[in-house]
Amino acid sequence: MVRQNQGYRRDLDLSEGTDDLKVWSALGGSGISDDLNRLQNNLRNVSKVGFNTVDGSGFFNFAIDRPLSVTSIDSKGSENFIAGILISETNITVTMDRPYYLKFGDLITIGNITGAGSTILNNSFSVENVFEGFTTFECTKVGVAYTSTNVDAGLSLTLNANDTFAFTKDDVVGVDTSVTIEVKDSSNNVIGVNTLSPNVDYYVTESDGFTKFKLSTRPSTNVLGVDVINVTSNQIGISTVVSPDNFTFIRKDPVHQTQVLNYITPVVQDDDFSWLGGVGINTASDITQANIENAQFFMNRKYRGDKSTTTSEELKFEGGIVLNDPAQYNNIASAVLTGGKAGIYIGDTRAFSTDNNPWSEEGSDDGTGTLQTESTSVSIGELSFLDKTNGPIIIEGIASDITTVSPEIDASSFSHKLPIQVKDPDGNTETYFLLLNRD
Repeated sequence: MVRQNQGYRRDLDLSEGTDDLKVWSALGGSGISDDLNRLQNNLRNVSKVGFNTVDGSGFFNFAIDRPLSVTSIDSKGSENFIAGILISETNITVTMDRPYYLKFGDLITIGNITGAGSTILNNSFSVENVFEGFTTFECTKVGVAYTSTNVDAGLSLTLNANDTFAFTKDDVVGVDTSVTIEVKDSSNNVIGVNTLSPNVDYYVTESDGFTKFKLSTRPSTNVLGVDVINVTSNQIGISTVVSPDNFTFIRKDPVHQTQVLNYITPVVQDDDFSWLGGVGINTASDITQANIENAQFFMNRKYRGDKSTTTSEELKFEGGIVLNDPAQYNNIASAVLTGGKAGIYIGDTRAFSTDNNPWSEEGSDDGTGTLQTESTSVSIGELSFLDKTNGPIIIEGIASDITTVSPEIDASSFSHKLPIQVKDPDGNTETYFLLLNRD
């Protein structure tokens, strides 16, 4: 036992005390045990979010409503007079067939309830209480008292998408259970398998800061760079199967001395610099959030250097389009014929080509030479059919092939045009028109 004015013996390693709080207080002074307890808990801080889905680009995506399987929905109405006013409310208890991590404030939507309770229970509610085990939660509807038990296979429950969490670059993330992610082809054959294991640290990468992220086995600060875990493919017919699909992401959120000091007002402030710009924590947080949202809005509407600008959407214009060519890629012969730079560029990205594709002449001009281009999309301004023997394009069924084309011939001098299909060796077919005159 510890005796007054005697202290602790070094060789006993504090074993004299049975109460840790009293031991630390005796060593470090009154209150030190509370400080250590707070610091210890700060280092153990975590935040959690239930798995939602894997999108076609391989992101863990939370911007999509998540359907949940429901076993029963029970409601119990009550009416009470408070300060002479009748208050009616309905307490709704929802039981799911398996656990899913829900938290206070999550927005859920109940549907497919028929009968008298349809107008009351088919609605969106905020989660108010989650029971241990995460299979049952409660929410409340104010203004009506309704009691019923709805057990029906057709009941639906949906967790509405939200962006209230932000998993960002190099955040340390784990999972609560072993997870298998299988990539399957259109024939349901497994073509790739990834496993996420509990008690293993993964690192967030390629996050948009709001709704989606990927995981890496290494942080970006590693000398080898990130090692992204690819969990899907953009190929058509490829699907991703996650098992189990109700696991939970756990992010480590320790609070260190640096974070605490950032919220302490400096002792000395001069006229040029001030803590948080002199606006306070709440205002500074609002300004930061507004800046992030504005950046996200405009980034999706501008050309970006960190992802492909290719699109399959049809572009339509009303009015004229003015294209500038400050580097003279389309006007200087040397630039057009060499280097493959002809076209219109936005920054260093080729937006689309003009009719001046980057052709180069191979061989001589005696009829044996050819034109060559590295462009993937080419256009032809003038098409000349050479004789059947030497010409690269042969049209069957015409008695006399055109052997020469005079530039003085005007298109208006022809009376008819004949559409023809020309197929190249790769099987690509283009429609051209032969200009004809009546004999």
